[in-house]
Amino acid sequence: MTASRQASALRSEVRDIALGTADPVEFRHAVLDTIRRRIHYDIGCIALVDPASMLFTSVTMLGADAPPGRAAKTVAHIEYGTSRFANTYRKLARTRTGVQTIREAIDCDIRDSLPYSEILEPQGMDDEVRLVFRGRDGRVWGGGTLMRAPGRRFDADDVAALAGCVGEIGDGLRLSLLRESPRLAADASPGGSGPAVVVVGADNEIDSATPRAVEYLERLVPKAPSCSRP
Repeated sequence: MTASRQASALRSEVRDIALGTADPVEFRHAVLDTIRRRIHYDIGCIALVDPASMLFTSVTMLGADAPPGRAAKTVAHIEYGTSRFANTYRKLARTRTGVQTIREAIDCDIRDSLPYSEILEPQGMDDEVRLVFRGRDGRVWGGGTLMRAPGRRFDADDVAALAGCVGEIGDGLRLSLLRESPRLAADASPGGSGPAVVVVGADNEIDSATPRAVEYLERLVPKAPSCSRP
């Protein structure tokens, strides 16, 4: 199938998913499954992004658990730090297509780069393509990363097919957030009403926070897995 026909098929399927899913998590899982059936990858993730700050707000992964601690720190350093290897979503959002392979983004032997040595290689991966999902409103609502193990890299047809559907994914992410907002409002506890305000001191520690802010912060902190002793 040509890249244009592949993109057309993906656009149609993403629109159907957007209409048939109830929340952002379900939408992201379904989109990752659909892409995987048409453009194979070994590990994939889609993250919701705050359009104003380009900060990740939640992530869905397929093919792997959350990155190990060292890799997670590297991801944060690349996205929000000053690394010369920064292949950030913010930078990618300024490109025409919003889709780019790691070898297009990094002008050196990628084996000498942080993204390869501390993220791809430890997970047995050899290639990566990144995507930003900009809706028709012009705002970026999410970003994605697809990885492949050694043996087959993402080619120009893969990139073109993905570039042809990122707009629909952006619109779908926005729609999924709109659909979820009434439920979040209904689930909000009475004690969590009012503004969400956090005051941070000079030592970067929280000095005070309103009840609503505490509620939001608790959602951001992952719960530690439970374990039992024999």
